[in-house]
Amino acid sequence: MTSSSDTFPFGIADVVELLGLTVRRRLPSSLYLNCPFCGDQRGRLNVNTDKNVWRCNRCGAAGGMLALYARYNCTSNAEAYREICEALGRYTPRPRVNDCIGVKPEQNVRATPQEIHQTYSLLLSMLPLTPTHKAHLLSPRRGLTEEQIARFGFKSTPPAFLCRSYAERLRRQGCTLQGVPGFYQDDAGRWTINFGSRTAGILLPAVGMDGLICGMQIRLDTPLHRRDDPPGKSGAKYIWLSSVGKPHGVTSGSPLHFVGASGKLECDYCGATYDVAEIEALYAEKEEKAAAAQQSAEEKTAAERQAAEEGGWELPDLSADWGAEGDGMKAYSCPSCGAELICDASTAATSCPYCGNPSVVPGQFAGTLKPDFVIPFKLSREDAIRELKKHYRGKVLLPKSFSKENHLQEIQGVYVPFWLFSGEAEGNAHYECTRSHKRTEGEYEVIKTEHFDVYRAGTMPFEKVPVDASTKMPDDHMDSIEPYNYDDLKPFSTAYLPGFLADKFDVSADKSRERADVRCLGSLKKALQGTVTGYATCFPRGEHADIQRGKVHYALLPVWLLNTKWQGKDFIFAMNGQTGKLVGDLPVDKGRFWGMFAAIAVPLSVLSSVIVLLMR
Repeated sequence: MTSSSDTFPFGIADVVELLGLTVRRRLPSSLYLNCPFCGDQRGRLNVNTDKNVWRCNRCGAAGGMLALYARYNCTSNAEAYREICEALGRYTPRPRVNDCIGVKPEQNVRATPQEIHQTYSLLLSMLPLTPTHKAHLLSPRRGLTEEQIARFGFKSTPPAFLCRSYAERLRRQGCTLQGVPGFYQDDAGRWTINFGSRTAGILLPAVGMDGLICGMQIRLDTPLHRRDDPPGKSGAKYIWLSSVGKPHGVTSGSPLHFVGASGKLECDYCGATYDVAEIEALYAEKEEKAAAAQQSAEEKTAAERQAAEEGGWELPDLSADWGAEGDGMKAYSCPSCGAELICDASTAATSCPYCGNPSVVPGQFAGTLKPDFVIPFKLSREDAIRELKKHYRGKVLLPKSFSKENHLQEIQGVYVPFWLFSGEAEGNAHYECTRSHKRTEGEYEVIKTEHFDVYRAGTMPFEKVPVDASTKMPDDHMDSIEPYNYDDLKPFSTAYLPGFLADKFDVSADKSRERADVRCLGSLKKALQGTVTGYATCFPRGEHADIQRGKVHYALLPVWLLNTKWQGKDFIFAMNGQTGKLVGDLPVDKGRFWGMFAAIAVPLSVLSSVIVLLMR
């Protein structure tokens, strides 16, 4: 609907539709409604859509469109204007005096974890889960059961005009609203909640390791775009409930994520940016360090070191003591495939990146060795989705479930564990080579073949040969998306983890040695044979090589992963998060194949029958 007024970005018909009032009769310039104020059920409330005014012919209530909304919701006209604009997505904030002189609305200090948990828990008990949202969660794509939905506490966000009544109910029941993310005071000084139509979706409670709800994430029904987003960029699908910037509001404490293009960490909600050094300084300010790793973890580390050193490799001083950085880390495990994932405390793992299982289980962050190096993500989620769409383009037999937009949005950034082997390979080789000459003698063509024994010997240093240390990641996938550019290799810092998951290694350096040996020896043999030139043929007759093993480092390398289940099988798409090189197995939809076959075969069969009849 459009407005007939030049001063408002909406009309009274928009307000009627927003309030959900019952329309008994529609005319070109007027509507007849049931009056919500006197209980009339005969359509005696007349709405003039040209003049944007209304009047009930039974009780006499009347006014403009703001008065209709304000009286219905017991609020002021100013607040009615803001809520209507927000709900319709037509609001352009007018600069306030305080904004112009650099004064921000007063912000509250965050409430205690117990107060936040109590308020959020009671709010969730009041909110419903709409049938649309419930059907989405129960769908095969999400795979949740009703028991899981109830246990996780998923609910639907309420409309804006109900937020004040929910806040008042919470206040009357003794809940703290001041300092709870998402709650703030409106222009009239009444508490409300920062929900609106643009941020409508499914509420996902974020539960900390202490079992308390520490925040609320919203899975948006419609992706949210920022004004400065470039054309074609996918909007944000998840945001955190926050009231930052609102009077007496408070930040959500939402997660930071590393953006490769800028080299900085950005806030998912407000867009604030931070240098890696700033975040590391915050970690350094913590006075207490993380508790020492469990004794079993230390014994495991010692055993890993002993096994590797017996194999000739020199491991660095890997430690399970993360220091102050470990205070902000948490762990997940997948009951389906056994994957163990770590991330910062603000990043929620909602599904396993390897098998797609939606029920990842929070665990205790302990016994995890701290990596030596990390290559940060350079390519964004939007880059990965764009490349995946290119990969799918033109594949008409691909099942639809692979290319659905909402499925593509489930792609996850994962730091995959790698062992980096350094050392030197030395070897020699014996080749039998031939060189042929052809000449003509009378009627005969004579070919003279010379045979040569060729010997080569040499050494080749190798540095940081990568071998993935995760059994969940197929080796051929990782080999296919290499190489990585080690110019971007950074000393490990947890500042690069927010917004991403990190897989814990489950293949030791000693067990990875064989793959490293094969790669190093293969490179040496290829290099030696590459020096044998000027011959028609070259056949290896004997080769010998040894490896002088050096240091092994533990590193995390960036990969974008998307798992898709099809007919009981897992299909993994993987893309190098630094270079964009990708790999993925794609199935064929047999139903589509036979459908296309029939569409082609039947007309050809009919055509051939017609031709045969005409030839008789």
